[in-house]
Amino acid sequence: MYSNLITKLKSNENELVSNTFTLLTGAAFSQIVMILFAPVLSRIYTPGEFGIFGFYLAFTSIGANIATFKYELALVLPKSDKQAANLLLIPIAISILIFLLSTSILFYFAKNFNTNNFVIYNLILIGILVSAIFNIFQSWNTRYKYYKNLALSRMIRSSSTVGFQFFSKFLGFPLNGLILGQIIGCVLGISSLISNTLKKRKIKFIQFSRKLIFLNIVKYKDFARYQSPSMLMNTMSQYTPLLMLPILFSNEIAGFYAITMRVMILPANMLNQAIRSTYYQKATELYNSKNSITDLFLSTLKFLARLYLIPAVIIALFGPSIFSIVFGKNWEISGRYAQLLVFYFFFGSINVPAVMSSYILGLQKLNLIYEILLLIFRFLSIYLGYLLFDNSFISIFLFSMVGAVFNFIYIIIIFYKIKNIIK
Repeated sequence: MYSNLITKLKSNENELVSNTFTLLTGAAFSQIVMILFAPVLSRIYTPGEFGIFGFYLAFTSIGANIATFKYELALVLPKSDKQAANLLLIPIAISILIFLLSTSILFYFAKNFNTNNFVIYNLILIGILVSAIFNIFQSWNTRYKYYKNLALSRMIRSSSTVGFQFFSKFLGFPLNGLILGQIIGCVLGISSLISNTLKKRKIKFIQFSRKLIFLNIVKYKDFARYQSPSMLMNTMSQYTPLLMLPILFSNEIAGFYAITMRVMILPANMLNQAIRSTYYQKATELYNSKNSITDLFLSTLKFLARLYLIPAVIIALFGPSIFSIVFGKNWEISGRYAQLLVFYFFFGSINVPAVMSSYILGLQKLNLIYEILLLIFRFLSIYLGYLLFDNSFISIFLFSMVGAVFNFIYIIIIFYKIKNIIK
């Protein structure tokens, strides 16, 4: 089955799958590097250190989703390069201003923190800024179909991240090397994206206009009004376990969950970035030319379902054994968490065409309502597992089922929206 999928991806007759294959090449390399290093990192870092790293990932991911007000998602939409160039400046300026403001506030209250916490919070703010800039230039490269550069940037980011995470443990860095590696990898990934942008000369500084910048702020305000809080809610709900497990249970429990997320969910999210970018560009092109995107939606959904079905079944059957063999016996609990998360993993991984179609159809308000409800139910799932059973396994199972049900319903809703709006 997978050989047929690869053959289809390589076909030049389908621009979407051809571009997706280019990005999947970079994503595959990134995941191979992460998978190869994961067993090593799990043996040199403790579950407690992974718990702190998970806490960092949660806050940086949440912060990065509001640091730009999500204006970067609109970069694909303008027909004019001049308008797009002026739109690019908006999320960059917003993210830098938020970073400077947050840093000033943190230094003002510095006396209220001990040295370690103060350093960690500074690293979180730096992580938010570099993640936001990375996201911005990913969208910019997507606009111009620079898929080879997107693939290269992800390869650079992942390899430099795990490389530094490995060597920092032996170089005696006083801070968590997992965090420093994540920041350095992101910075190097940004360098690749910006370098390509400058080489292609798609940004001409003479094109910048205050009037166009203001018009773009107004024209795409729904991304700030609805999509930004919607993405904030989505990220908060995804990272709810990493925020709540250390408080309700322990850093070690959070660490077990963090390694599960690193190996199973985060790689799937990175893989879906490839399909997300190409689907968004192609679907937007079809929509702007008044063509239906129903067939594209269904074919992408079916492809993703076939892609993730076998891994989901394998994890459901052999999760604990796989984690024990690969990461060490001490990490068997992570494998049991993986079994519980398989429902969320599957439905959360195939919803890419639904999410990207909602941006094109201007359903930001619907997304915001959906994400608020999802966040509430995910919070309740973790908390009720603790309150009623004091059991992390039940909390994670309830969290998984909430995610699976909500994602399934969301896919159905967006499909019917597409059929009704685009004839």
